[in-house]
Amino acid sequence: MAAAKRHAWYKTAAAIARQGHVAYALDQRGHGDSEWVASGAYVFSDYAADAILVAAELTRRHGTKSSVIGTSLGGIASLLAEGQSERDSGTNVFSALVLVDITPRVDPSGVAKVLGFMVRMPMKDSRRLPMPPRPSPIICHNGPRQKAKRA
Repeated sequence: MAAAKRHAWYKTAAAIARQGHVAYALDQRGHGDSEWVASGAYVFSDYAADAILVAAELTRRHGTKSSVIGTSLGGIASLLAEGQSERDSGTNVFSALVLVDITPRVDPSGVAKVLGFMVRMPMKDSRRLPMPPRPSPIICHNGPRQKAKRA
């Protein structure tokens, strides 16, 4: 699971595969190359539920629980999935969980520093700014909502 685009993990996945393991690199819903969710369900619990479903499917396919590297939102989703599973059934979702650029405890002064830095940084493309999950961009027409093409 990775919140950074899954393509960033290609070399890591290839190295894992060379060691005889199966490697998957996934984009979270509405991120990277994944599709938008029509219902607009983009809260942490939705991402955690996705992580649980993916983990269950991979366990079914391979007969063993996955080791997961969770980056940013992928780390939050994986951590929440693990906590939910512990609370609900007393079992682990993953055999191991590695968190990258995420922590179970946040120092508010560190958050303030990061946000201050990001506000001062000149950004060419506003889509690079961290934003809360949002509904899919739409093209106005009389039919169902459709994802707009990104420039």
